[in-house]
Amino acid sequence: MTDCLRYTVDGSDALEAKLEGICRTALDGVRALIPARTLLGLVLAGDHAVGEGGVLRSDGDERFFGDLRFHVLLRGNARSAEKNFRRGLDELAEKLALKADVERVGERLDGRLVIQILQRMHDGEL
Repeated sequence: MTDCLRYTVDGSDALEAKLEGICRTALDGVRALIPARTLLGLVLAGDHAVGEGGVLRSDGDERFFGDLRFHVLLRGNARSAEKNFRRGLDELAEKLALKADVERVGERLDGRLVIQILQRMHDGEL
């Protein structure tokens, strides 16, 4: 981890490394599920994406606080993507939730882990 890339305002190096590992696992998992010709990118959104993620400390334990929201950017039709990739992405979200020690909340944005497929993307729209 470099000094300029942080996920939290004041998290320890160990917490930052844990978040980095979660992001790498997300990227590896998405790459394994979605063909390179279809996958345009994976974006971490929210406070953690801009280094402003919260930290919860209690009894000497430190955990990240707030959503880890990933947006999967795909070439092609969103309905087709949902049909082809939703099940695999849901399974990946469960795996990431266990790794992150958080609850998976699907599409709700109330404080845990979310993987969303963004609406239809075409070449050149990014």
